[in-house]
Amino acid sequence: MFVIDQPYTIVLITSVIISISMAVTALMLKRNLGVYAFSMLKAAIGLWALASLFEICSKHLETKIFAYSLKYAFIVLVPVAWYTFGAYYSNRLSKLPCRQIALLTIVPAITLVFVATNRYHQLMFTSLEVLQTDTYLYIVRNFGIWFWVHATYSYALLLMGFLYMAKHLIDSPSQYRWQVATLLVGGFTPWAANIMFTFKLMPYPYLDLTPFAFTISGLAFMIGILRFQLLDVVPIAQEVVVENIEDGIIVVDGQDRILNLNPTAKELANFPNSQLIGAKAEEAFSWWANLDNGNHSAHPGQPVIELFIDNKRRLMRPKQLPLCSHEREIGHLVTLQDVTEEHELQYQLFQSQKMQAIGTLAGGIAHDFNNLLMGMQANLSLMHLNARSNPELRDKIHRIETQIQSGANLTRQLLGYARKGKYVVTTVNLNRLIEETLTVVQRANKSITIQRLLSDEPILIKADRSQIEMVLLNLFVNANDAMPRGGRLTVSTRRVDEIDLPVESDPKAQYCELVVADTGVGMDAAHQKRIFEPFFTTKEVGHGTGLGLASVYGVVKNHGGYIDVDSAVEEGATFTLFLPTTRAKEEVKPRPDPHQYPLSAMTTDAGILLVEDEPLIRKYSFEMLRSLNFNAHAAENGPEAIDIYEKYHDKIDVVILDMIMPGMDGLKVYKALNQTDPNLRVIVTSGYDTDKRIDEILQDGSHILLKKPYTREELAQNIQTILKSPPNNEQQQKSDQALLADAS
Repeated sequence: MFVIDQPYTIVLITSVIISISMAVTALMLKRNLGVYAFSMLKAAIGLWALASLFEICSKHLETKIFAYSLKYAFIVLVPVAWYTFGAYYSNRLSKLPCRQIALLTIVPAITLVFVATNRYHQLMFTSLEVLQTDTYLYIVRNFGIWFWVHATYSYALLLMGFLYMAKHLIDSPSQYRWQVATLLVGGFTPWAANIMFTFKLMPYPYLDLTPFAFTISGLAFMIGILRFQLLDVVPIAQEVVVENIEDGIIVVDGQDRILNLNPTAKELANFPNSQLIGAKAEEAFSWWANLDNGNHSAHPGQPVIELFIDNKRRLMRPKQLPLCSHEREIGHLVTLQDVTEEHELQYQLFQSQKMQAIGTLAGGIAHDFNNLLMGMQANLSLMHLNARSNPELRDKIHRIETQIQSGANLTRQLLGYARKGKYVVTTVNLNRLIEETLTVVQRANKSITIQRLLSDEPILIKADRSQIEMVLLNLFVNANDAMPRGGRLTVSTRRVDEIDLPVESDPKAQYCELVVADTGVGMDAAHQKRIFEPFFTTKEVGHGTGLGLASVYGVVKNHGGYIDVDSAVEEGATFTLFLPTTRAKEEVKPRPDPHQYPLSAMTTDAGILLVEDEPLIRKYSFEMLRSLNFNAHAAENGPEAIDIYEKYHDKIDVVILDMIMPGMDGLKVYKALNQTDPNLRVIVTSGYDTDKRIDEILQDGSHILLKKPYTREELAQNIQTILKSPPNNEQQQKSDQALLADAS
């Protein structure tokens, strides 16, 4: 016969309903370790109360004994679930390893075995008595030794979980304390009630009020769920954020003792992870002393900390924020932001801006230097006329001219670095150019073994042949200098897809890869960062200008390409270049023959207009023209040139036009002169060979580009060449006739 209308029975039924409802509700809210522990706790409590209900209401002794033993299957789960929930909620753990779960269940498992087999050993209960009252039939047991082991273990777990949450209550911000207080009330009440029942401290010593206490516990947890968002947002959501954030996070108290830290911060510690909580921060982190404890602001200009993680250099920016409660500082939150990539990008931007600024400076220097060389060369050309009968003087003049050509090459390197050196763009067979250049290098140093790994198919690029030749020579010569005792120079080429490129590329373009590798002395990381800077060299004083690789960098960039270097000390260096390829046919132009137009065969009655703003160059060039018996006129600027041409255009056959002039540049002067005479023939002189204004003039007719500095012979040959070409209108007529013939 069951008695269900008594107050104690109603309390048990209420406990069952509330506890089971709580278990189901928690699982519906979230799925994580804390929720599973909480649901197991409430389910075990509900089933414990249900077994107690059967025990107290049954009138049959066998049913009571079975129900009493059955409820221990749920009682042993309560301490484990409570400890796990308390540790998780207080951020003591985010995962419970299988080994710990196994250790936590050893004592409960033994307890269940001893309860089932108690009749053979009496370790749980030494004796059993039956007590009859007006309402209930009680079974009174005297406890054995293992019961006290189980009780001690259970109370220890309950106490630890309680202390975890009590500590969390003290450390929590005020807005979360009601939540933790709710948990503590819900956890302490059944614990206290069970202690009073076990030690018979209650007015009704045989009536277990633990289920009633669990009713209060259930109500407290229900309030926590509905009002304080227990298990919903805080602290589990905080834990997920902290554990997964990429920045390092460290929480310390007022004495700089570590209270909590995330995995990123653990990687930076000097201690094993198990010893970090509670340790002094300055002992756990070698860089802690560098923090400015008085500076709680976080700004980008704050100094960074250099650390090495897995032998990789990382830069961390610390931010230190106070943790306050009731206007009292109770600790600090320290975050460490990895700014390695940010600093690297800033460095690259700085390098790019520096290279651009130096490039602009180099371009200006090259222009002025070219003008100086031009003045020297013009005077030497004139001196040749007076040195025909003096072999010794001619030899000295020739030596000076050789030095001038060396200076001109240096100027071209400056222009290449300044990205103003891509001269006449044609279709170039890269493999053939490599072979030709390697032949020169191999003659210079026969102790070097050259390995060619060139692609079988021709690789054609749109480039200036002389510029790419300069790139190859610089790379090969550098490799040669890096192997003074011999070694191996490997040169390889291949076509690559866009996905192989280390930088953003034109999706419509196709690229080739050129690799130049040596087995020389190599270089360290510091030198690699500066290797493309102008005037930086690793060679001895007097053995390098520091412009070779700088000009290589400028030329490659100017051709729409990319260059990179990989090296280590005593392990050689590898330069990798990517250049756009083309499907156009290779253009092979014959080299100019200096004897094609000998000076003796020059036309001497042609009229020449020289337009040059530099006074000395204008003077010396004018003298060279007069020495060649040309009828020369000179103008120092655009308006003067236009005025002279309007007066004498019928007597002027060729205009020698400087491109870079103040006021009206060469292009504007050309357009103005062309208005006067469409048959205009022009020789453009400049050191900037890739100037778009030059291209516009050259594409407008059979005009010629003459690079500064030029000799008297080169000047004469170019004038003779352009005089033999048809005027612009005749050339246009021939072009129109050819188009009509093709159409018919």
